[in-house]
Amino acid sequence: EALVAACFYVVAKLTGVPRKLKDVTRETTATEKQIRTAIKRVNRYKKRLLGNIKNLRKKDGSMSAKMLVRRYANKLSVPHKITELAETIADMTMKSGCLEGKKPATIAGAALLIALEEDPDVGINMEQMEQEFGIRLSTLTQRAKIMRQNGIDSQSARAEEKKILDNAK
Repeated sequence: EALVAACFYVVAKLTGVPRKLKDVTRETTATEKQIRTAIKRVNRYKKRLLGNIKNLRKKDGSMSAKMLVRRYANKLSVPHKITELAETIADMTMKSGCLEGKKPATIAGAALLIALEEDPDVGINMEQMEQEFGIRLSTLTQRAKIMRQNGIDSQSARAEEKKILDNAK
């Protein structure tokens, strides 16, 4: 059981959709210590077990931020339209490079924060958001401010979504 959990943990990290160890531990009967030991073993034999893992990663990381938006939005019960807007904001941020080098979870959290401003009636508990992301709300707010300074906000994201839809027609 610990080995399966370790494989899941390592593959999730490699594909750009990392999971917290405590989340993986919660879903299994193995202890965190057993999983950590198994992770070390998997990492030792990773290339043999998983083949060429470089192909699993996105070069610019944009998918990982988008995937994290969806994952956290799902956990926080954010409406679909807000989730889609946050995904567009995260994608625009990754393309602009204004938060280059920052964790995808930070970009996802800031994007969700900006998208949530669109509908104040959603009523997301900010403490719960801080806890889910594992990032202080002040940090997410600072990143959102940088994104806005670079022209990335709800309006520009809506315009980007409209442009994508128009091109699809």
